[in-house]
Amino acid sequence: WTFTLESGPRTASHGLDAILVLGGEPERDSYAVELALGSHRGDSTTDKLLSMSPEALRSAPIVFVSSPAAGAEIRLRPLAEAGLLRLSWDAIDTLSNFSTVLPAMLASRVRRVRIVTAGYHMPRALAIARWTLGSAGIDFEPCIVPGLASLRPAESRWKIRRDLLRAMFWRCTGWELRWLVKRLIRMRDDAILV
Repeated sequence: WTFTLESGPRTASHGLDAILVLGGEPERDSYAVELALGSHRGDSTTDKLLSMSPEALRSAPIVFVSSPAAGAEIRLRPLAEAGLLRLSWDAIDTLSNFSTVLPAMLASRVRRVRIVTAGYHMPRALAIARWTLGSAGIDFEPCIVPGLASLRPAESRWKIRRDLLRAMFWRCTGWELRWLVKRLIRMRDDAILV
């Protein structure tokens, strides 16, 4: 499968078209706001937003946030007010973080994206990105949220391989097997309650 675009990509600062935040800790959302608006510590995002020229806002990257943590609407408000936020609650796992936002990214002519997540989660995210974003011709780069790298131990290799196989299957068939993942999560949760 090949995805082509008839018109050129959206132009953002430093060749970056978008930021993709993989839902999880609230710090991921806050960090994405800083990245998108170029805020520095001590700057209020509202002040930064008010001081940005219309040209700067047009060149700021679109921020796709996939299944964020509770309270995300408040943390991401500056991006929503600037028209830069694309929020999705459709994902239930890392593969669907990518597969559910990919159509919107293609519609927005995204060609280069920065993936924002915790350090312990980045290896799995990059493995999946190679098959989802890469197969659509979208370049990507990792961006680890400061302070979250040591929050948990790195994800196991079997988890990365499992999701890599699912991403390959999705790439070949278009099926992400969300129904199966939901069922397995339900079974795991029921086993924990027993």
